[in-house]
Amino acid sequence: MFEKLMYAGFLALVEYLSAHVLTCLIPAFFIAGAISVFVSQASVMRYFGAKTNKVLSYGVASVSGTILAVCSCTVLPLFAGIYNLGAGLGPAIAFLYSGPAIHPDHYCCNRLPAYICSRSRDCKYYR
Repeated sequence: MFEKLMYAGFLALVEYLSAHVLTCLIPAFFIAGAISVFVSQASVMRYFGAKTNKVLSYGVASVSGTILAVCSCTVLPLFAGIYNLGAGLGPAIAFLYSGPAIHPDHYCCNRLPAYICSRSRDCKYYR
C-alpha cells in the first residue's frame, strides 16, 4: 500500500514538473535569449544603468516586469538576461519582484487562502 502511494506521488511529481518545464521554463529561456539578442546593451544602460534617473529606472523596471507577469521561477532567466546586459542591481530586482507580484496565480494560490484563513476565528497561522 505504501509503495503504491509513493509511486503515485512520484508519478504526479514527474507529471507536474514536465508540464511546468514545457509551459513555463522553456518559453522563459527563449524570451531571455530574445532579450539578450534583440535588446542592445546601450538601451538597457539608458533605462537601467547606474547613471539613470532612479525614478525612471525603477519605474521602467517595474512596468516591464508587470507586463510580462510571469511566475516566480520563470522570471529568473529574464532577470539574469537584463542583469547580464548591464542593468543595475536595484532596477533588476524591481523587475524580478514586479512580475510575480502581479501574476494572477500568486493571488489565487497564496494570498487568497491566507486572507480567508486570517478571517477565520480558529486560524493560528496568519495572525
